[in-house]
Amino acid sequence: MSLNQIVLHPHLLVDLYETSLIDDPAAYQTTQQLLPVLKDILIFSDSPTDPLSDEDQKLLTSILSACHVLPQEVSIFSSLIKKEDVSFVTSIKKSRIVLLFGTDPISIGMPSNFPMFQLELFDARTYLYAPSLSVLNKDKKLKTNLWMSLKTLFSV
Repeated sequence: MSLNQIVLHPHLLVDLYETSLIDDPAAYQTTQQLLPVLKDILIFSDSPTDPLSDEDQKLLTSILSACHVLPQEVSIFSSLIKKEDVSFVTSIKKSRIVLLFGTDPISIGMPSNFPMFQLELFDARTYLYAPSLSVLNKDKKLKTNLWMSLKTLFSV
């Protein structure tokens, strides 16, 4: 892709040029109201492959679509990421939802572990810890437990 073919999401453009493209603050507020509100979700996966395997990606896509989450609302990170990098990511991303697939909460710097499928509020974010996508793919009962938690989390 050449530099002349870069496509930027409208939210990014508004954030980058909020003062230089729009001189009238009222017009800026109107522009912000017209844009859809993105959920900005962080996902940490223990998938050994980067990117996700086809099966894991298919399952994650179906989970997100069932929760009415768009692909551009999600940032996916491998569990191979270091704790320091997780701290950096969570400091720059203002995500209110963090999904952990097979990634132990302590491994990303949480102060304590919590049970799978339990919604955990910490540091103005809601965390959901679940088995890895590959394990979920093979177990219908685990998928059902995950869905019950996701319905609560996303109000679907």
